[in-house]
Formats: sequence, structure tokens, C-alpha cells
Amino acid sequence: MKNGTEASDTVRLNEAMKDAVRARHSATKWELFIELRASSGNGGGREQRFDAFAINTYPSEGLERHAYEIKVSRSDFLRELKHPEKRAPALRFSNYFWFVAPPGVADRSEIPDECGLIEVGGANPDPGNPLTAADRRKVVVKAPHRESMPPTWGFLCSMARRSTDNEKACGWRRQTVKVLEAVCDLWYSTKKPGGLGSQPRHRSLRKLLSAYETLERLRFNLGVPNLEYREDFR
Repeated sequence: MKNGTEASDTVRLNEAMKDAVRARHSATKWELFIELRASSGNGGGREQRFDAFAINTYPSEGLERHAYEIKVSRSDFLRELKHPEKRAPALRFSNYFWFVAPPGVADRSEIPDECGLIEVGGANPDPGNPLTAADRRKVVVKAPHRESMPPTWGFLCSMARRSTDNEKACGWRRQTVKVLEAVCDLWYSTKKPGGLGSQPRHRSLRKLLSAYETLERLRFNLGVPNLEYREDFR
């Protein structure tokens, strides 16, 4: 059983891997689903999940589909190799299948012929920063293109339900961005001579810095441009 620190590290690594996948499909032509079910509902094997699934919505680019399996520990990766049936649904619906892992979890010689490997992290000076981790992703083994089967109605329903959930969540996140923008605007105004910003150790400013960092994370995930006064703010 993992202790609190190990569990926290696992969660952090998982989020860094997901952020790297998000960065890979941040263009508007992509629709990305995190933890997507292979079918709608529960039971009968329909509870199989993909860690991430991306589809290119441009017919001119072949509507290509990418499925991702995230592995943050060596033992988890080895278990995956022993049970190839687990990735069968992802292979069925995708043109490319990728393992996403930190360096050292998987060796390129172990990657099955139908899969690829993306490493995220490397010698990252700040492994807790998902933006940095996403920028340090590297294709170690290129996934081969495969023809895929037509999607089932259950899989289409699963994507439709997730699209609705994403739309609702996106609305909430955009509202959060607006609130945090207002907070950052307030802080920016206090940086004028004689304002609250002249007290860099003030507790309120530290809270605002945390809010700004949260804003930057949200902006990254939503693809929203950075604040024009970001450099001044820093």
C-alpha cells in the first residue's frame, strides 16, 4: 500500500502526463477526451476506460484518432504488457496507440509493435510544474498507423456524453478564469507606487500569486492567451 507521499507523487505524475497529452492536442482541430469510457453505461466490459483519446475533426486530415495509456510506475507498465487484452478496445477505435510515461518506466525494446512510446519529464528542474513537463515530452517510439474499426453506438454515446460534460466544465472553467483575471487586475493595480504591491511579503499578495498560478494552469488547459501584462506581473 502506498503511503501519503507516494500517492501524492503518483497523482502529480499522472497529471503531468495528462497535461503533456493536452499540449499535444491543443489545436482547435482536435477533440480530446480524458478518461473516456469505451462504451456508455456499466458492466459487461463496457467499463473499460482510455486514459486519453483524441480525434482530429478535419476530414482533410483523415479524422485520425490517437489513444493513450498512461503509466507512471515500472510495475504498472509490466502488468499492462502481461494483459494486452486491456488495450484491445483502444486499438480497435484508434489509428495510433501510445504509452505515455516518465523516463525509466518503459524501455523502447519492450514496446509492442502496434504501440508507440512518449516520455514526459526528462531532467526536469521543476517536476511539479505541468507546463514544464508538457514542454519536455519526447517521442521515443513512433506509433505505427493502423486502420481502425468503425465506432460502436456505445462508444459514440460515450463521446457524446463526455462532450456534454466537457462543455459544462469548460463553461465553469471560463467563468473561473474571468474571476481570476479580475483578481489579477486588482493586484496589477496595486503595483502602482504607494499601493499594496509595494509590500511584496504581504500575505494577500502571496494569495494572489497562488491565484495567478492557478489562472496560468487554466489558461494552458483551455488554450486561452496569456495576460498582456504577464512579464510586468512576474
